[in-house]
Amino acid sequence: MPIRNRYLRRSIWIGLFLLALAFRAILSSEAMESFYSMGIYPSVRHVQGFFSGLSPVPLVYLLLLALLAITVRVFIVKGRRRGFWAILSAVFFLAFSFLALWGFHYKRVPFEKKTGLSVKPLDAIALEEEYDLATMDVLASRAEMRHPLDSGMTGFYAFPHLERALLPRVKAAVGGWGYPVGGKVRARMIYPKGILLRFSSSGVYLPWTGEGHIDAGLHPLNWPFVIAHEMSHGYGIANEGACNFLAYQVCSTDPDPYIRYAGNLYYWRYAAYEMKRFCPSNWKSAFKRFPKVSAWIFRLSGTITTVIPTSFPDGKTSSTIPF
Repeated sequence: MPIRNRYLRRSIWIGLFLLALAFRAILSSEAMESFYSMGIYPSVRHVQGFFSGLSPVPLVYLLLLALLAITVRVFIVKGRRRGFWAILSAVFFLAFSFLALWGFHYKRVPFEKKTGLSVKPLDAIALEEEYDLATMDVLASRAEMRHPLDSGMTGFYAFPHLERALLPRVKAAVGGWGYPVGGKVRARMIYPKGILLRFSSSGVYLPWTGEGHIDAGLHPLNWPFVIAHEMSHGYGIANEGACNFLAYQVCSTDPDPYIRYAGNLYYWRYAAYEMKRFCPSNWKSAFKRFPKVSAWIFRLSGTITTVIPTSFPDGKTSSTIPF
């Protein structure tokens, strides 16, 4: 191949990535919302959902194998110097495809503006009240469970069932706020255990596969919330706080007491963390109101704010909103 054509091919992905950055910078949030998030992305979601449904294993494994095979082939066939430039071109391809497949959502209209929610931080008094409400909610949902806690981790509540059961509820929650929810978003358990937890993450959504990924080492009581969170990402919600809000809405209003308990417990962890951080003098007495708490409960940080109004599209309300 002539040298000119070779370098031109290598520069294509660099040019497309720079063009995508310019596209992102020029378009307003409203234009991005209309053109990409509500226009192009639903078709992307349908295609990714179709191929994801055909694969019995998480697509991230196939993606990693493909990247490894391409890397080895490039360095063996083209040599170290040409291989380096080929890998650099591949990096820009991944960066461009990240934006094209999902990353433009970061420029869309903010969740609170689109939905009409008003967000404000809590002061110390309101935070303690929020902690008390979260404590009452989690204890009440725990008391409603019809089976021992350990038996709720397997069988009917195994991970594949939770994924199938939560998908329609996530679609109802996200769609209820005016977002398109066509296509299917898979939540996949990935191994080895702890691969995401080592990076202080319990789950991750990958635009290249269109799937949400849950660390296999995560405690089963975290599964419902994290599944709903990652599925919300799949439907175009980029903001982490908004996905927490939707996951809490899904779990805390679920008819099954185990899922409600898991969702309320996850939110309680946010409130407990903030209480310990900002109200240390009141923390010890407040903590005693929650019995038999294990150390793993505190392995999550977050920021507590309140959202007004607290009504959901289906008419249900909650006084504790994680946003």
